Amino acid sequence: MTDSKNSIATSQTPQEYVGHALDTLKEHFLHKERVTDDFCGGVLAQVATAQTLDDAHRIIRDALKDLGERHSFFLTPAEWNDIQTAAPPEPEGRHLGRMAYLSIPWFGENKHISGEEHAGKIQKLIAQLDTPDILGWIVDLRGNKGGNMWPMLAGLGPLLGDERVGAFQTRGKPDIFWAYKDGGAYADCVREVQAPEETHHRLRGNQPFVAVLIGDQTCSAGEAVAVAFRDRPDTRFFGAATRGVSTSNSQYEMSDGARLVVTTSVFADRLGQAYPKGISPDEVVEGAEDVPLERNPVVQSAMEWLAGKHKPTPEPRLKEHRRLGR
Repeated sequence: MTDSKNSIATSQTPQEYVGHALDTLKEHFLHKERVTDDFCGGVLAQVATAQTLDDAHRIIRDALKDLGERHSFFLTPAEWNDIQTAAPPEPEGRHLGRMAYLSIPWFGENKHISGEEHAGKIQKLIAQLDTPDILGWIVDLRGNKGGNMWPMLAGLGPLLGDERVGAFQTRGKPDIFWAYKDGGAYADCVREVQAPEETHHRLRGNQPFVAVLIGDQTCSAGEAVAVAFRDRPDTRFFGAATRGVSTSNSQYEMSDGARLVVTTSVFADRLGQAYPKGISPDEVVEGAEDVPLERNPVVQSAMEWLAGKHKPTPEPRLKEHRRLGR
């Protein structure tokens, strides 16, 4: 997940280029204590003989690996362009018996679709599935590899509720809270994405049961969406543990148009519990994502839980008393 851009517009030598990247890590990296003088000296020694920015790109990538950070990364201008032109998959929804099923894949805002449009698509799906007879909702995040969390939160807002749903936690700084209200996803009081007004939907029931499906392909912004459902009442998680990159990234534009993407904070749920190593399910269920829904063990486990929440409670039987004669 990325939340900001910062750029410099100067022509730099490879040495200056790598130096700028190191300065950025010193200032913004979540684990900035790892960016020691010795570490920087070793990196600068490597770049001393570099001739091109391609050399600088390689050195920066190697430095990020040496920091032991799984979620920070570097994108060349060509790689960044590929991301901007890749069309994200569509969210999908359908009824499974009396359950409403939503598949929420990764999303990255680009020339194909805006975040606002994507949030509106999800809200439209929710409105279509919100029929009077449904027993609960299944939100499938198993294929959600990340991207931009805000359109997904704005789209799923009717299920999350009009309230605080999570936070970014950064060392030495106040938490930045995530919230949903009236079609919008907010970071503190700043609205990040607003679903189109004509798509806003309020559920028929105030607090429906929700089963959230997660797996090892759920990562980054996908994990943020999962965290937003954590500690929501009447919610249960099924599947396998997420990838474990449940952290926020900020992107910094380099002088040649490349992007240095730096991990800056950890995701926390609505009660303040942080998830630096990912999210584990309440019920571990093995099953490949590509198995049809009707036979998918993860989906079936979620459906059984939802159905069990609506079993009628049997009326107590009156004990039969015999009149005892004298």
